[in-house]
Amino acid sequence: MATIDLNTFFVATNGKDTWSGRLASPNSAGTDGPLATLAAAQKKMAAGSNKKTYVRGGTYNVATTISLGLADAGVTFEGYPGETPIIRGGRSIGGWTQDSTGLWSTAVSSSTLPGGTLNALFVGNAPMTRARYPNYDPTQPVKGGWRFADTPSSSTNKSTQFRFRSGDLPTNTVAANLKVHIFDYSGWNAVDAAVQSVDFGTRTVTFKSAPGGTFNTGCRYFVYDTTRQLDTAGEWAYDPAAGRISLRAPTTGFDKAQMFGGTSAAVFSIYGTHNITIKNMVLGDTTSAGRGITINNSTAITLSGNVIRNVDEAVRVMGSSSNINVFGNQLSSAGSYGVRVDPSAGRMVINSNWFRDVGGRMGSGSAVWMMGSSNNSVSHNRFERIAKFAIAGGSTLGTTASYNNVVEYNQIVQANMQPSDGGAIMFSGVKGELSNSVIRYNDITGTSAAGTTIAYNNKVNTAFFDVSMLESYAVYLDDYASGYIIEGNVAHNNVNGVIVHGGRNNTIRSNIFANNQGDAFVAGEKVWLNLALPAARNNAFVSNIVYMGATANRAINLEGSRLMISATKNLYGGAAGTSSQAFHAWPKLMSTGIAGSLTNWKAAGLDSGALQADPKFTNIAAGDFTLQSGSPAPSLGYTAIPVSQIGILSTARTSATFAAAY
Repeated sequence: MATIDLNTFFVATNGKDTWSGRLASPNSAGTDGPLATLAAAQKKMAAGSNKKTYVRGGTYNVATTISLGLADAGVTFEGYPGETPIIRGGRSIGGWTQDSTGLWSTAVSSSTLPGGTLNALFVGNAPMTRARYPNYDPTQPVKGGWRFADTPSSSTNKSTQFRFRSGDLPTNTVAANLKVHIFDYSGWNAVDAAVQSVDFGTRTVTFKSAPGGTFNTGCRYFVYDTTRQLDTAGEWAYDPAAGRISLRAPTTGFDKAQMFGGTSAAVFSIYGTHNITIKNMVLGDTTSAGRGITINNSTAITLSGNVIRNVDEAVRVMGSSSNINVFGNQLSSAGSYGVRVDPSAGRMVINSNWFRDVGGRMGSGSAVWMMGSSNNSVSHNRFERIAKFAIAGGSTLGTTASYNNVVEYNQIVQANMQPSDGGAIMFSGVKGELSNSVIRYNDITGTSAAGTTIAYNNKVNTAFFDVSMLESYAVYLDDYASGYIIEGNVAHNNVNGVIVHGGRNNTIRSNIFANNQGDAFVAGEKVWLNLALPAARNNAFVSNIVYMGATANRAINLEGSRLMISATKNLYGGAAGTSSQAFHAWPKLMSTGIAGSLTNWKAAGLDSGALQADPKFTNIAAGDFTLQSGSPAPSLGYTAIPVSQIGILSTARTSATFAAAY
């Protein structure tokens, strides 16, 4: 017989909201047992002194957001030990029939849907693809499935229009409700825009309103969201006028009894409260613009051991929220952001989370975004397949200044996969603040880029550029970012290593830059914003190891006054120490002109304490950058990097977070 826990409520799929909720399972008489819904448990916790609810394994559909306010202060929702509750932000969809062409469809009135439309459909746990042209190419997830804009005419409004190339947009793909996903000319952002009209005579697409950005030659795009584009397994579309969903069934795993529509804007919304814990549950499957958890004007919130999936933003922190602990979660398949922190919020601890496949819907989304936010710690996380930045912060024109952030012991694999300008870790500083922030002991690899246009020099390509021509950095101190210590990071096999763009008083020391495709260290004085801020000065590049496997790479690229940097006691190995092109400076500093060797660089008075030598990595081919005995690096002041501590803490590996099924 089940026993009563006087301090805890229970929710289960075989429960009833008319029961007490004090039993983990129904009693033998069927007269009492767990509750059926989280909403019922919320009411009971708010009404009494018992503030914890265990949610048992199974699936719970939540068509409307669970809102937690001041009356809910102190409550905990936690997955029952050893079980996995799945909280889905939407509803089951039935009534499916198949026509003679094999197309499945069902009637769902737009009046029953939030905003009158449906934009997320699932078969079981698997999200389906909104019908599009060209089709998504799973063999080329980044560079496949695009068309490229043609040169605009003199009458083209490049803020609200673009021209398509002849034959690139067949008439049979265009219908009412057409939308476009398009990267702007800078390659920095992608936007979604509703289409007002398509003129096939002038080959012009006109948006209903300006989505932001400039759309010019080479901008990559696809159109989507009409039933005319339903030609591939796994694609679907919703016609609001007809009130009907249509689906080409996926090739495997289709079960019409498992159809689900994401209709909720968020699973949990936490507002104006404190001391809330959400732990060891699977959350998500909302609308494509939905959130897993929203935190607004709240403090002392803990999110631990959860899987948050198939949302636009996994966690959004808003208002004056502070002291938020995001620990040991898996945040995956988030269309725009993993954790997004508003400028007025801060004091976040983002620790030991696994971010993967983040930013793909937006195309320029980031895993952790905390622009204008201060006093945050981002540590021991793992980032995989991130559309743009794994971690981004600092200040922009639209935010406040940012101070005292610590980014450490993170493992970053494959960031900046989609934009032509970005990186793995990026901080900017347009408020001119000396940030007093630290970026240390991170392992960064696979930072890439993808672009068909390079806006800063107006280059346009008919296909994607080689990544070495694009702007991509393991650590990107952009737009006057100043007052950072970049220490003990291992940046290997990226496009470029680290850039200081117009900033001052930054220290880059005891890092390893190995086998990156472009420059290990870039110092650029000119900033496109041209703000009246202090000059870029006093940036120290000290006791680093730069190892290049190819002569095409560069060790240091200085574009600006020699007063911008001081380079001392660095170790240059491989081609970094021998190539006649390893060092660049403009205006010219070396007797050889713009380019020169380490010898020329030292003769110009820079890095007089530098050494050319083998750093003696333990196993560079296997990514082991610890140093063997006898390495000359310590004699130059290099401090060993605690590589064994990088990555997710073992204490965070809960069964809910890292279960392979999720």
